[in-house]
Amino acid sequence: MKLKYNFVVNNVAGQKVAVAVDDSNLDYNSLIKLNDTGVYILEMLKNDVTIDEIVVSIKKDFEILPEQDIEKIVNDFINKLKESDVLE
Repeated sequence: MKLKYNFVVNNVAGQKVAVAVDDSNLDYNSLIKLNDTGVYILEMLKNDVTIDEIVVSIKKDFEILPEQDIEKIVNDFINKLKESDVLE
């Protein structure tokens, strides 16, 4: 799975947000509010990855949460992205 649109992450009034750029903003013109984990996942989704690959990568790079918590965080975030129709 990967993103349908080309997003960049900006800091707006202290909040990280993803904004569709280029021709993508014609099809998706909303902002996505993000925390650090959300930014990390969104960056990974610029390439075709699986949920398992995201979980393993977060576990390796963050090393602060149990794998069960990471899986829930990733699944919840992916589901929100699916509901927003931003994934291929």
